[in-house]
Amino acid sequence: MKKLFTKKLFLSILVCLGFFLPSMAETVDPILGNYSGSLKADLSGMSGGIVESTDTISLESSDLAGAVKFVIRDFKFTMPQEGKEPTEFVLGDIVLDEIPVVLKDGVYSLKETVQTVKLLGMNISITISGEVKGEKADIVFTIKVPFVGNVPVEFSGEIIPDKEGPSLTDVTPILGNYGGDLKVDLAELNGGETLIVEQPDTVSLEASVLGDAIKFAIRDFKFMLPQEGDPVELSLGDIILDEIPVTLQSNGIYVLQATAQKVVLNIMGVDMNIGITIKGFVEGNTADILFTIEIPVLGSIPVFFKGTKIETSGINDEALAEHTPVIWTDKGVVYIQSENNGQAVVYTLSGQVYKQVSTSADVVSVNLPKGVYLVSVNGYTQKVFVK
Repeated sequence: MKKLFTKKLFLSILVCLGFFLPSMAETVDPILGNYSGSLKADLSGMSGGIVESTDTISLESSDLAGAVKFVIRDFKFTMPQEGKEPTEFVLGDIVLDEIPVVLKDGVYSLKETVQTVKLLGMNISITISGEVKGEKADIVFTIKVPFVGNVPVEFSGEIIPDKEGPSLTDVTPILGNYGGDLKVDLAELNGGETLIVEQPDTVSLEASVLGDAIKFAIRDFKFMLPQEGDPVELSLGDIILDEIPVTLQSNGIYVLQATAQKVVLNIMGVDMNIGITIKGFVEGNTADILFTIEIPVLGSIPVFFKGTKIETSGINDEALAEHTPVIWTDKGVVYIQSENNGQAVVYTLSGQVYKQVSTSADVVSVNLPKGVYLVSVNGYTQKVFVK
């Protein structure tokens, strides 16, 4: 009796199938990189509808051949609440590794993959799939949040060109000081219970050593830690993060790509290496920025900033180098000494002009109520605290 199914026949079938089945990508290098675009989180399961935002995701190399690692930093969304203020739901970094990629007809498909990651101190299941065609990525990941429900999230965006590429982002239009409000999320320090400290403040977006990046700076950053009795002031000093890549989208929004850096801060008299992750965007004259501070022992502190650009008369670098004004405060009075005659303008952190005075080589004094102000003298701007 003849064998109907031989080894030769089996191999022939496999060869034939190879013409019809998509092949695993021999290399995923063409799709690796950062993608900037829109996120749509479907909160229908929580009666929240669709929440849209701008964000950046990364497709990185994986240890598994023909696979990628998906990364989104400091992922968060706003949960609407009926009759209440919306709540920020911060999940943190989402990293999904070893996602198989199939290449067919020039399209790289991320095969549907289910993984369990630790978020919010819980094991959370996430299902991901998508495709990359040319420079565009369309990815869907569904987060199964215990006690809350499924949260499908759709991402659609384009790859961000390498810094060495021919088109660099001109960041000049967004450089400057932004006055607005800070929200310091102290939930992790408060045993998981919601605790938001709000205060006015200003941040600076400054020129970086990289052509298409910015330097983020917040000077003399401090906030009050509520506790039984009198609150305690936690002072972190100057926070400066350089080389934050920026991309300009077709809709005119400048996106600050998620960037993690280490800085040394003096906390309660002790120098500590602190990890800070930052991302955000600037639309028109409005900046939305999130930076998360990881303090040993204390925990993670997300800080949300939203503010508008403070318009000044411009800065003359050469003049400032030779004639930088001296500004200081004492007992409710701001003192200003400038070698050049001119104007000193006092702004509130919302950008409103509060008072104007003439300056000269003599010391000029300005009485101000308690608060935080910006004092601009001949283009030089400094934040002052009046106690």
